[in-house]
Amino acid sequence: MRSPIRKLDEKVAHVVSAIAKKTGIDNRKRYFVSAGLFISYAASFLITNTWENIAPSNILRLGLGAPAGGISFKGMLGMVKETVVFGEESVDFTEYNFRRFNNFIRPYALIAGAGLVGKFVYDIFGYFSSGSLNPQSCFYLQQGAGLLALSASMYFSEEKLLLVEKAPAKATVKVPLESRINP
Repeated sequence: MRSPIRKLDEKVAHVVSAIAKKTGIDNRKRYFVSAGLFISYAASFLITNTWENIAPSNILRLGLGAPAGGISFKGMLGMVKETVVFGEESVDFTEYNFRRFNNFIRPYALIAGAGLVGKFVYDIFGYFSSGSLNPQSCFYLQQGAGLLALSASMYFSEEKLLLVEKAPAKATVKVPLESRINP
């Protein structure tokens, strides 16, 4: 049985794949989109922090995005192997582990980013109702948007975007109600 977080991850991956298919983002283009999203994540980090007050937790947060940025920029240069088969080809150990790390961390970055943006929206509604705004509200928005950009970067740099095609409709046979009640 899959966890709810994995189900959410798969649904978001399907949505990202549908967007990529609809907009024509395929193969190498997706790495450019992913790199742009990663740059916006890094910019959100740099905007909210100065070099004098960088805490170890902020360095860790920036480090969480490093594998996504590495895969994105490597893909932009055309250095990413699209298929990895363990028995037949040599596997880039670093890239393989970066992808595994991205697959693990991306749903949590998505949830955290959505939560921080939600906290910002909550604070805005609180401002309209009470007239006082939490001074941390803009920080929540910047950090939340950065984490959402990071998770989107990870989804776009996925090794293979999921095929989003509708399954054929199941044929249904209408059976009269009387035959179901009295066989």
